[in-house]
Amino acid sequence: MARPRARSASQGRRLLITTCTFLTIVLAFGVAASQVFVAQNQARIDHMSQQLKAEQTRYDHLRYQVAELESPERIVAAAHDRLGMIEPPRVTYVAPVASNAPVDPTEDSATAPDWRNVKSELAAK
Repeated sequence: MARPRARSASQGRRLLITTCTFLTIVLAFGVAASQVFVAQNQARIDHMSQQLKAEQTRYDHLRYQVAELESPERIVAAAHDRLGMIEPPRVTYVAPVASNAPVDPTEDSATAPDWRNVKSELAAK
């Protein structure tokens, strides 16, 4: 009867060794797969960083172009050259004139309507 126990014990050891070996192999593949995943993501991050740098340079260049196009000197030059505009010999400024509308001296703040009452009447309608 000692033999069946010996066989079952050796079979148990084989099963344990096989299971441990299998788990070790699976774990090694898992580590390798995670390293590949990390490397792929790092490559993607590097590519995006390069793209970001290129786009930032392009953005700065476009901002510089906009600043050049909006410069007053360029606008005046374009008005002279392309549109044929010239500067006037002198500039005359016109000051606003006081209103000539007649003022009713009888109307003062005492006879003016109380806007709080008007507002409440309008709200009631």
